[in-house]
Amino acid sequence: MTSDLIRPFTPGVLWSTTWSLLAALAEVGVVLVIGRSIDTGSVSPNALGVMVALFVARALCRALTERLGDHVASRVRVRGVTLVSRHLMAVGAPLSDDQRTGDLVSRSVPGVDAVAKMAGTFLPMAGSALVASILIALVAMIVDIWTGLALLLGLPLIPVALRILETRFRTTAGELRSASNRLTAQFLDTFQGLTTIRMFDRGADRGAVLAADSEDLRMKTMDLLRVNQRALIIVDLVQAAVSTLLVVGVLWYRIDSGSVTPGEAVVLSLLAWLAVAPYVRLVQSIYLGALGLAALAQVNELLTMPTAHAGTARPTDPPDGSIRLDGVTFHYGDAIPALDDVSLSIETGRRVAIIGESGSGKSTLAAVLLGLRIPQQGTVAIGGRDRAEVSPSWHTRAITYVGQDTHLFSMSVADNLRIGRPEATAGDLIEACRTAEIHDVIAALPRGYETVLGERGTSLSAGEAQRIGIARALLADTPIVVADEATSGLDLHTERRVTRAMERVTRGRTLVLIAHRRSTIVDVDRVIVLARGRVVDDGSPIEVMSRSPLLAAMTGRHQR
Repeated sequence: MTSDLIRPFTPGVLWSTTWSLLAALAEVGVVLVIGRSIDTGSVSPNALGVMVALFVARALCRALTERLGDHVASRVRVRGVTLVSRHLMAVGAPLSDDQRTGDLVSRSVPGVDAVAKMAGTFLPMAGSALVASILIALVAMIVDIWTGLALLLGLPLIPVALRILETRFRTTAGELRSASNRLTAQFLDTFQGLTTIRMFDRGADRGAVLAADSEDLRMKTMDLLRVNQRALIIVDLVQAAVSTLLVVGVLWYRIDSGSVTPGEAVVLSLLAWLAVAPYVRLVQSIYLGALGLAALAQVNELLTMPTAHAGTARPTDPPDGSIRLDGVTFHYGDAIPALDDVSLSIETGRRVAIIGESGSGKSTLAAVLLGLRIPQQGTVAIGGRDRAEVSPSWHTRAITYVGQDTHLFSMSVADNLRIGRPEATAGDLIEACRTAEIHDVIAALPRGYETVLGERGTSLSAGEAQRIGIARALLADTPIVVADEATSGLDLHTERRVTRAMERVTRGRTLVLIAHRRSTIVDVDRVIVLARGRVVDDGSPIEVMSRSPLLAAMTGRHQR
């Protein structure tokens, strides 16, 4: 489970553990000097100098431990976010089938952060606690064999006690992480639907849901703290049993028999405390390990989500504008097929409209063409190549998309446009935006093309965002364009501008138009009618209108 995320940084964890161990040995050195000074009856300048040097060495070792731990945590954090984002990009659209966005965000960022804290703090602490306690017991055996042996035999009680609580730690930490994910998802849902909540005055109801999830998170947090407190009590009891009852009891006998000196007695008493102290610090931070392991399990679930098989071929010849589907069937989960044995062929340069009632499979067909959905049966050829054989990068050179809702990221206009073509020059951007009739709007912004847009492009109107999406598709310069009626919901003036821009973008290219109104298909060459995932009619607009009641019933806005 840890191989992909933490194992590459094992050397860093080991070095952090080593420096922590050296800090503990420096403390042992100070104790030995103190015992020697007691036996000699004075503190010589040399002994004082040695203690100062050991204290300095201890401070440096602890600083290096923290520095290396922070370095490991930061590297794990970067690697984790990179692995998760890369894998989720490979999973693609199926993520939305059964995963809430807020839950994905909580697993991807706070989840990876919890794993990073475990790797940078808890793992070095756990390793050094185990090794340091054994080494300290061995030093105690050198001072006095029987007292050291009593210490060595008593120390395993602590790991055994913690092992007993491990299952409870894991369960409670997992419940806490799940509660945190749910609350994050609820908050994100609330923020995204804030307009709807206010419009229907459901703020109190939504607040009650958030309050209930917050209370659940509080209860799960208290459960973990209670388990942690039990562990602290157990360690304290074992510490008392080892250092007070067992070690001191043996030490009392050894002093009474004259087998150890007063200085050695002090050394052995302090060593007994030092041997248990790392476990006390470990238990105080054990929640980091518990939460880290729970988060690691959730991150691992993301990293093991199945991805569609992607081809690797990179043909040197450019894609053409052809589309071919043979026996394509796609269904969501175990539901009725959204596409059922669909076969069709579209020649280069043709303008084809896909119509059908809601739920007929139009959007699913568009997703299959774009590679967002992989059919369970059949083959899909885009640009003259079987999509299952070519690489995703070659496929994106063949086809692009203009939808009803253009997603704009919270970055500059230029960067949003360059999603279509990263190497595009400033001149390329301006030319594309002039064609899409959006250049004048962008030029009037405070910093022109370098103006940073608000989240989801909220600083622009819907029509302006649509035209930026059209310019982005123009920059992609693909021979095939899939459009999901980009003028839906726009006023008459804006619709005309977007329509003109779409005509320029699709000129000389293959157009697949997901149509909802008759006015948008007057210029197409061919109409394909879908019903319950099957092609039920196919022909010219005049032919289909004469046969299909659906097309005849479609009304065009602004038509008289």
